[in-house]
Order: sequence, then structure tokens, then C-alpha cells
Amino acid sequence: MTPHCDDFIPALVRAADGELPDSERAALDAHIATCAACAEALADQQMMRQALTTLAAEPAASAVGARVMASLRAEAESAGASWVDALDFRRWTWRLVPVVAALAIVVASVARTNAEAVTVTPDTAESAQLVSSALVTGEVAGPELLSLLLNSTADATLATSTSTGGGL
Repeated sequence: MTPHCDDFIPALVRAADGELPDSERAALDAHIATCAACAEALADQQMMRQALTTLAAEPAASAVGARVMASLRAEAESAGASWVDALDFRRWTWRLVPVVAALAIVVASVARTNAEAVTVTPDTAESAQLVSSALVTGEVAGPELLSLLLNSTADATLATSTSTGGGL
């Protein structure tokens, strides 16, 4: 057999079983006409199929089946719940719903509290502006900029810096 023959192995098995479609059968027949190894493999497959189908099926003794089933039940009872049962997403989903709902309520209340605490009125908006943000936005220029850089910290507000000699 050649490496090209590997593509025909599944077709050989299905042809021996009589389950190969006509379109694939034509390609297999063309290959078998030029490849003696594949022709021999098909003949061997057909011979084995014939030999296996002529054998009579022997039923297992009823005592064997009962022992196997008892063994499976005993193993299942000793193992308890299997690890597959622990990974059942439906159980986890329903168990986590109350936790997710509680977390959503906590997040919503914290966000609402923070929104109320951060609200700045228009009167105090200018006085609450940090020096660092005024420098970045370009609202301060020239001598005032130099004065802010020399006399204040980045966390100070513009109102504090101007009242302590910031020079705005």
C-alpha cells in the first residue's frame, strides 16, 4: 500500500459492509484496478465480514447479566454522587440566582450612594476644581501657571491656591 492508499481505507471497510455510496464506489473501483494491495485488502475485509456473519450469536447466561448489574449498582452506591453530577450547570445556576440578585442590589445601592455624594453644585464647581485638572485643561496660563506650579500641590483646589497666594 502507498501513502495514497491511506485515503481509501475507510472506503474499503464500508465497501466490505456494502454501505459505500455509488459515487465513492466508482473512485474505489478505479483505485483497486491499479493497486493490488488495496484489492487484496478489500477481499480480506469481505472474507472477514462473511466469516463473522455466519457465526451464531450466543446469549450470555442470565446469571452473568445479574452479577454485572449488581456490581454496577454497588459501585454507584459506594461512589455516592459522581463528579459529573457536581458539574451540572442547572444546579449551579439555580443556586447562584439569589447570590447574584443580592450582589446586584448591593452594587445598585452603592452606586446610588456614590452618585449622591459626588454631586457638585454649580456654585462650588469652580472652587472645587483641582489644580492638576486646571493645568491639564489649559485654563491657567502665563504668570498664573508659574505661580500655581511653585506654590501649590496637585491635590489643592484652585480656590485654596488663589487664597494662599497662588496669584490667580
